[in-house]
Amino acid sequence: MREPASLLRRLFHDKRGLSAVTVAVSLPVLFGVAGLGIDTGLWYTIKRQNQSAADAAALSAAYEVIASNTNVATNLTPAASQAATRNNYGGTTPVVTYPYSDAIVTGGVRVTLSQTQNAGSRRGSLLSRPSRSRTRRSPPSIRCRLSACWP
Repeated sequence: MREPASLLRRLFHDKRGLSAVTVAVSLPVLFGVAGLGIDTGLWYTIKRQNQSAADAAALSAAYEVIASNTNVATNLTPAASQAATRNNYGGTTPVVTYPYSDAIVTGGVRVTLSQTQNAGSRRGSLLSRPSRSRTRRSPPSIRCRLSACWP
């Protein structure tokens, strides 16, 4: 029977099987980083898609204002809702504020889109997160005068 010290010394100096252990330890880390990268890309894609829908809705409402259709309930909200739907928006009815004014803009149009997203199971997300409401606002700097809109 061998001494325990010599067995430990021999095991410590033995390099066979080291690559298998290294791969086994690093694979979960590699998959975790890849999953986080995929989820982050998905988050930014959803954010950009929602912001594009808000921008399209605001422009549509602004064009209605140019055409002298300034009633929020009968003209601006339906136009904003239709434009948002065409841009894959599936949330609540857009909230249109007209005339909108702040420190930069006077007489502008503001559209707010609010959508609940279950980010934990939507589109194959790898990280589990609870549902939460996401709100996107159009930039308040869309101004309309007579026949033109500009940012």
